[in-house]
Amino acid sequence: MALVGENLSFQDHLWDGFDLLCKRTEVGLVSCKEVARFFRKYAQLEDEYSKSLQKLLTKFSPLEEKGTLGRAWGNLLSYAEAQAEVHSALASGIESGVESQVTLMLKDMEVRRKQIVTDGVKVRQELKDSLDTLRKAQNRYEKQCRDAEQTKLEFLAAIEVDQEQATTAVAKLEKKLYRAEADAAVYEEEYKAAILSTNEIQTQYSTEKYPKILSDLESFENTRIKLLRAHINNYVALVRDTPHRLEFEVRKLGDAVYSVDQNQDIQAFIRENRSPKVIPPNFQFEAYVEGKLEHIPSSKKQWTTFFSSKNKKVDELSSSPTPPLSPPTPNLSPSSPPTLSAKSTFITAKQPILSSNAISANMNFGVSLDELMARQREECPELEVPKVLFVLAKSIVQLKGYLNEGIFRVPAIVGEVQSLKRQLDEGNFNLSHISDVRTPAAVLKLWVRDLPLPLIPTAQYDYCVENPDLALSILPRIPPHHSKLIEWLTHFLQALSTPQFVNQSKMGIANLAMVFAPAILRCPSDDPSVMLKSVTQEKKFVENLISFMPPASDPTLGLPFEPADIILINENLSSSSTSSSETKESKPTKPVTSTPSIPVPTTPTNLTTSGMFNISFSSNSPIFSPPLSPSFHTPNTNTSTPPFSPTMNNTTTSTTTSTTPSASGWKTANVGPSLQD
Repeated sequence: MALVGENLSFQDHLWDGFDLLCKRTEVGLVSCKEVARFFRKYAQLEDEYSKSLQKLLTKFSPLEEKGTLGRAWGNLLSYAEAQAEVHSALASGIESGVESQVTLMLKDMEVRRKQIVTDGVKVRQELKDSLDTLRKAQNRYEKQCRDAEQTKLEFLAAIEVDQEQATTAVAKLEKKLYRAEADAAVYEEEYKAAILSTNEIQTQYSTEKYPKILSDLESFENTRIKLLRAHINNYVALVRDTPHRLEFEVRKLGDAVYSVDQNQDIQAFIRENRSPKVIPPNFQFEAYVEGKLEHIPSSKKQWTTFFSSKNKKVDELSSSPTPPLSPPTPNLSPSSPPTLSAKSTFITAKQPILSSNAISANMNFGVSLDELMARQREECPELEVPKVLFVLAKSIVQLKGYLNEGIFRVPAIVGEVQSLKRQLDEGNFNLSHISDVRTPAAVLKLWVRDLPLPLIPTAQYDYCVENPDLALSILPRIPPHHSKLIEWLTHFLQALSTPQFVNQSKMGIANLAMVFAPAILRCPSDDPSVMLKSVTQEKKFVENLISFMPPASDPTLGLPFEPADIILINENLSSSSTSSSETKESKPTKPVTSTPSIPVPTTPTNLTTSGMFNISFSSNSPIFSPPLSPSFHTPNTNTSTPPFSPTMNNTTTSTTTSTTPSASGWKTANVGPSLQD
């Protein structure tokens, strides 16, 4: 299993991935071509629209009518003229600042990739040729040794026959044996020389040439992604400086470009296709051992059969697939030296992947809520949410971010955001040096977006967008830590949406819901039309969370608000709680038809003072509570808690109880730590 914090590289973890990397870089250049083609067409359309609007203006003149209507018409024509100029400037900016830059980058990257791939093919072919030469030298050496041994056996067999009749034959065999042994000695030297040459080439390949090729490919991909991101960001800057009716779409695009990280992309690619770096052992000389041949046939017919069977075995051996070599053994005995077969390769068993213990203990971004809460259980037992979230919210309050115009909406400086993220990932929670409140606000949103699992699980997404008015009913359906974090974050946004603060920040409930909806609800579809269609429902869902979430026992959540501001927060939550209760009681309840209802016992044993079930979870249970339906609740009309909102007690307890049906009725069972734990 690949680890999130593991630093991977091409030359250490994609050793056998040369062909795969060639394909990836080729696909990357195709992507650059598509981006350039898109911006080229885009600039043409903007320019055509500007010229069409200017042509339209030439056909109309100011009205002869005087007064306010005439002035209004003149202003309308001036606005249309300004729009034509804006689109003309945008077309020029896209063409010169984006499309042309991408095209130039593409040409340079194509030349660079071609050179790297050519060098890689050359290095690999050099090693392959050396291995082929070594195999041929070994085969010649072994064949000549076999011939010499065969001649020796014939010579010894001739000596055993009558000496007088075999004198001529013995002399011929003796000369033949001498030549065979001399040729074997020559081939032995060639074999040893081939081993030395191959070992030298293989060492250079494994330690210098091939790692450089992989490093160049990694640098190529880093540069390509980084430059492409910079050029697309230039387009975002152009649009942000241009009045645009689709301001929300521009903001979404800016956030997406901001989140591009070439290192993260490359690390994910390596984790998916990783192969360990392997340096094969050096070859050793293998002396020929006599005694491998069978007994000598006595007749010509038997000789023919003998060599035919031998040749057949050799052909079968050379044509059969060769299994990969085993990993190198450190201590080889002299009696069992490593062998080189005719089809041997250098593929070895993969090294074991690091365990999850190798992940950094200080990381706070991209880490699950369960792990963060378990990590801080001893250090900060009083915190019900991850420490990083509390520290960022505290910094926002200390800098009076709730009075800062556009808090959470106005983007921060990218460098400062990245610096603060690295600091928190190193376990340093000291934010006293932060002076720009936009930085902790941007990092807080980034932390929520980087959670491995969305706050609202994907399985519950459709329910939320289809039933935004039942926002609070989702809390019992999701994991305990997710539910508690949503509750805490909602209380924080309730404090920020105090009317007196909104007068300065311009960030009411609707604007806060618009900003946080993509982080709390992640649309599972990649279809832009589906994502755009769900925006309104996502915003409405989060807006209902903020509006109808029961206030916390401490509305400030332990954050350092000014005393006067605390009074305003308490007054606002008190009045909004009363009004929301009246609104919910007068509004007909929408039935939940997507999930079955849970039966209500005649005498519930776990009712709170507000007249609802005290919903709790077990942190060890693999299955969460079933979905609620309107019939599950028995709301008290005298309470301010709105329907479909499970009561969240602020008293921390070690264990909770739940009511479960049995043969004799409902009984109480211990189900583990409560939601507050």
